[in-house]
Amino acid sequence: MYMKRAMILFLALFLLFSRTALAENSSPALPDEIVAVLAGEASFLLVRDEGMALRESTLPADRLWHFLDAEEWVTYLTRFALLDMDGDGEKEAALEIAQPSGAGDEFCRAGYLILDAQGGAVYGYEMYIRSMNELKADGSFLYSSGAMDNGFAFLHFRPDGYDFFPFAYCQSEPLGYYVNGEESGEEAFYAAADAQDHKPDPAWQPFSDDMAAALRAEKSE
Repeated sequence: MYMKRAMILFLALFLLFSRTALAENSSPALPDEIVAVLAGEASFLLVRDEGMALRESTLPADRLWHFLDAEEWVTYLTRFALLDMDGDGEKEAALEIAQPSGAGDEFCRAGYLILDAQGGAVYGYEMYIRSMNELKADGSFLYSSGAMDNGFAFLHFRPDGYDFFPFAYCQSEPLGYYVNGEESGEEAFYAAADAQDHKPDPAWQPFSDDMAAALRAEKSE
């Protein structure tokens, strides 16, 4: 248990420090493969549960997305942001998935579809709202599996899945609060939660037909 916790702490700190170094020294690149997928010119590989076959997919022109294969659940791709979520020096595309709220044209968030370029291919990861919410510009996010089982984390992507690195969390069994891999106490955890809440949000853009031109303009700058 100690070795596992130490490894999680090391990897989380590595991601934090690598993101800081990248932010200070360079601007993350936007892979051409991501632009092609967002423009509807290329497909991507949708990553299902670990061990399951990847599924070739494309982004829908009508924005209708059958989230988690639920045909009866009407959800749409409403907006997207480009950000380096895993600190590798390249931007991922985070597409927000939302469902109509029943109040006019308003939508409520259901989750995200994350697109990541690896080895010349693009992989897609569906993240339900309880596994990823309140995404921030540095790639960190809120997750929750219960009132006293929640926290903040980063992801690192693999072709067959992703690794999950919490850096501040609380748990109910046994009750405890942790920050940067060490037991911290309630006050320190809520201080970390407050700092997370004040982080900047991603620069969201509407998911629309003309976004391909805007992306290519961004790459040419």
